[in-house]
Amino acid sequence: MKKMFQKIKIKNISRFKEIELKDLRQNIIIFGNNGSGKTTFSNIFYYLRNEKYIEFFPLIKHNEKENCYILMEGNKQFKILINSADSQNLFIPENITDNFIVFNRDFVNENIYIGKEIRQENQIGLYEFIVGKEQVGLKQEIENLVKEEKELKEEIDKLKKELEEKEIDIRKLTLQKENISDLQNKAKALEENLNNLKYLEDIRKLDILKTTDINQKLEKVIDSVEGILNTSISTISKKANELKRKYFEEVKNIDRNWFEKGLNIIKENNLKFCPLCKKEIKEDDFIDILVKGISSEYEFLLKEISKLKKEINSFSLSELWSIDKINTDLYHKWEKYIKDLPKIYSLSPENLEKLLEDLKTDLIRALDEKLEKISEKLELYKDKYMNSDIFSTIEKYNSSVEEINNRISQYKKEIEEKNKEKEKLEKELQETLYKIKLLENKEIINLYKEKNKELKDKEKERKEKQRELEEKTQEIMNEYLGIINECLKNFNTDFSIENVKPEKVRGKGKRGENKIEYGIKLEHIDKNLDANTAFSYSLSEGDKTTLAFAFFISKFLKNSENCKDWIVVIDDPISSLDFHRIKSTVNYIVKYVMKQVKQCFILTHNELFFEKLYETLKDSKIEENWQFFEIKKIGELSDFNSLDPIKKLEENKNYLKALRILREYYYEKNPSINRTEIVNSIRIALEFYIKKKYYPDFENLNGVGQILYKAKELANNEVTYKKRYRFILDKFDELEDLNKYSSPSHHPSDLQLDDNEIYRKVEKFFEIIES
Repeated sequence: MKKMFQKIKIKNISRFKEIELKDLRQNIIIFGNNGSGKTTFSNIFYYLRNEKYIEFFPLIKHNEKENCYILMEGNKQFKILINSADSQNLFIPENITDNFIVFNRDFVNENIYIGKEIRQENQIGLYEFIVGKEQVGLKQEIENLVKEEKELKEEIDKLKKELEEKEIDIRKLTLQKENISDLQNKAKALEENLNNLKYLEDIRKLDILKTTDINQKLEKVIDSVEGILNTSISTISKKANELKRKYFEEVKNIDRNWFEKGLNIIKENNLKFCPLCKKEIKEDDFIDILVKGISSEYEFLLKEISKLKKEINSFSLSELWSIDKINTDLYHKWEKYIKDLPKIYSLSPENLEKLLEDLKTDLIRALDEKLEKISEKLELYKDKYMNSDIFSTIEKYNSSVEEINNRISQYKKEIEEKNKEKEKLEKELQETLYKIKLLENKEIINLYKEKNKELKDKEKERKEKQRELEEKTQEIMNEYLGIINECLKNFNTDFSIENVKPEKVRGKGKRGENKIEYGIKLEHIDKNLDANTAFSYSLSEGDKTTLAFAFFISKFLKNSENCKDWIVVIDDPISSLDFHRIKSTVNYIVKYVMKQVKQCFILTHNELFFEKLYETLKDSKIEENWQFFEIKKIGELSDFNSLDPIKKLEENKNYLKALRILREYYYEKNPSINRTEIVNSIRIALEFYIKKKYYPDFENLNGVGQILYKAKELANNEVTYKKRYRFILDKFDELEDLNKYSSPSHHPSDLQLDDNEIYRKVEKFFEIIES
């Protein structure tokens, strides 16, 4: 007969610095809030079933001289040294772990496969499910094989495509060696052609010299023009005012043939140098300079005439009236334009104004006539000399320069094209050599064959495992289906397992392999599901846990004779909000587990579950065989303490009552509950929940409002608190809203409460505590 554990000692493991549970009885109930260390404790038993996990256990940072160990004493004492200072070996007595039966989150994930994902949070699409650890393992192996097959097919397709491309390229080569030789000869001939084009470089240099000569000539002409223009402009600038004052007198004295006379003097006297500036006179330069000089002088003259017109238009009657001999400048200005200036004072204002307008008109007309005659003369000179042989020579010279430049551009383009042709041929040669080398070693062909063989092996292995899975699934369903459905019915689920015949019901999945189909009965509606079926129902995490627990319990119902030597650990068998399953879950645990097995550890964070378990155990009269502990966080560590269940329930009395009221109202739709009582229950349950979550931070505060603002104040002043109270800070507005709504001052009478609003607030309460 196997003995149960009398003592458990844990040192430096996870949150446990050093704990010791002595004189253990048959049934041990452990209460602990989430995050206190319940999961670590249950995992110790779970991982003992597979000792390879032990080395991955989280260790507390400690002195290396200290041991980290788990000591468990039963019929034999054994000590697991995870990090040993005295170099003792890991010792687990043979067969000791065969009797460990553990229900926790790992059991759920290892024994219930739903859809394509095992650890998907929130809603999990129910396409197919598999029950049993061995079957889940097989299904996971099949999924891995399918994934590997897909990857292999992708590799093979890639290799196949590459082979086809290489084959097409290689077919183009009639004889490999001859083709290489042809390409090499082609490249050599091209190189020779490029060498023959070297003379283009010399031409390019010659063109540069010619271009330089042209530039020098042009620069010299420009310098001469600029010199003459600068001198002319300078002279004109100095005499600008004089020209303006004496324009009319001077302009009638101008010899209209001055330009022609100047040319005749040069030709008749065969002058080689200018008689004024002593510079050499060249006919082509001279003509060009004179024409450009005339143009420049003409432009300057236009500007001066424009200024003069503006001055004439600015003549005003007021200025004319103000003339006297004292203002000499003003008097002289008008004296040029009006004879007998003093007599203007004898004229009437109207006559004087007419005199002024006539004067302005006459002056501007005279300017325009002179300007027109000058323009005609200028055009005459341009026509005469621009068509001369000198300018024809210049045009020819310019044309030859342009032709040379065009030749240079053409040669450059030819060189560029030849270089591109050479690069293309060189690249073609290299690719051809690579293709031939690839064909010779046949590496890609061998790899292709190897991958194809690997794929066939994987497909064969997958099909074998698929058959094995179908057989084992059918076997376990034949054995457990009725019991599991009975448990699901008692757990108040709205689904059951139906029509499980995987060896007969097959269909083609997306990947082409055979799939097992399962039927699920939901609220009297039958559904056959496969991977291609659109199905609106999803199993929540609570449903998944319940399905796993039903399978867990079915093992005890099927093995009632063998389970008397089992040591069982159950960690949180229901999720936080599965209130409607508490009673049936407790009844199954007490009747089929605690009363039958050698030893049972129950761990929970749910106060209502704890209350119901205590009441059921008390009614079953097994008080002498029970033991209660509580895991509490102390800073970053946790410790075990003995727990008085009666005192615990008394402390939680108001909270449990409030939680029951809210549960009955929200989940059981009880319409007879007083509305004011429901709202008060929100406030009571919310305050207890927050104090419990952050024990002992807010023990001395009364009311949710004080707790919220104290947490906010601490978080604003210290980063540590900001992290610790993240839940409060994230949900601050929602918590404050629930607190204000549930305050007595908010609803002095039952008549002021709205049923729809009450329902929304209770729903929000459960959302918050579940999150």
